[in-house]
Amino acid sequence: MKYEDSSIGMEKRYDNLLTKSQILEAMGRKDEAAAAKNEALVRATGRQLYYYGTTLQSQGKQDQAFDFFRQAAQKDRNDRLVHDGLARIYSAKGDFENALKEMKLSLAGAPDTQKIFPAASIKTRRAPRNRAGSKRRKKNGHPHPECGTGTNWSKRPVNTCSTSLTVAPSQDA
Repeated sequence: MKYEDSSIGMEKRYDNLLTKSQILEAMGRKDEAAAAKNEALVRATGRQLYYYGTTLQSQGKQDQAFDFFRQAAQKDRNDRLVHDGLARIYSAKGDFENALKEMKLSLAGAPDTQKIFPAASIKTRRAPRNRAGSKRRKKNGHPHPECGTGTNWSKRPVNTCSTSLTVAPSQDA
């Protein structure tokens, strides 16, 4: 705590304020922790808000994460990761057309050495339809039959789906 206070004394930044809030939280000083965290989030850049949102998303706090992705977009609309966050929101809502648009913007802003990561997220697949015309789903809930639970060489079940964002193509295609 002494180090964080010293760091904050030299320059208040998102990083040192957020770390201080985590230390205070661990010490059970909830009110002081909340105040430090709020000050940190006010000072955060769009990218820092994006990463904070992904942390919340990994903790299962989807709605809170989406709020931070939106705040990141308000702070820095030109950051490619902000577009990734918006794509996550659109994808969760089932708005795959806008999710694809945001992922393409993210890909366009990525350095050449990192273009493979957003590109791997952009996969278009047509969901197969049954005779009645509705989308067919496998037992595991995947809309495309090539993904799902299979077996490996030892006959143990494995998840063979590696898509991170499945985007349904437009009806015009």
